[in-house]
Amino acid sequence: MRIGITGGPLTGKTTLANELARKLRVNVFHVDDVKYLPWKDQPQEIIKRAPPNGILEGVQVARAVRKGLAVDFLVVLDFPLKQPTPKQLAMSRGLETILKSIQGCSIVRCASPRDAQNYIEEYAFR
Repeated sequence: MRIGITGGPLTGKTTLANELARKLRVNVFHVDDVKYLPWKDQPQEIIKRAPPNGILEGVQVARAVRKGLAVDFLVVLDFPLKQPTPKQLAMSRGLETILKSIQGCSIVRCASPRDAQNYIEEYAFR
């Protein structure tokens, strides 16, 4: 099973991914690890490096899914846990544009990391 976790800045993506990986005994690929690459090259590098099973987390996961990354479902954390900066708010708006263009993927919108964790644990352990 491959799970994508995305959301705007400060929504708890990394914390959720690490906690779930521990519980589910899978690896996490933090897509921020490819931030050093040019913007246009990041989705393809994420697709190339993505493990066949596990969790991928980061704002860029949505771009990689739009470009062809297969995930069993994409969890979107909708609300920041702290007040974002204007630049972070702009990133969240950009993410919404990307999410609207994704087709053929189950997208689960969650209000909090706890809601997402409950959903994923239920889905993963069926």
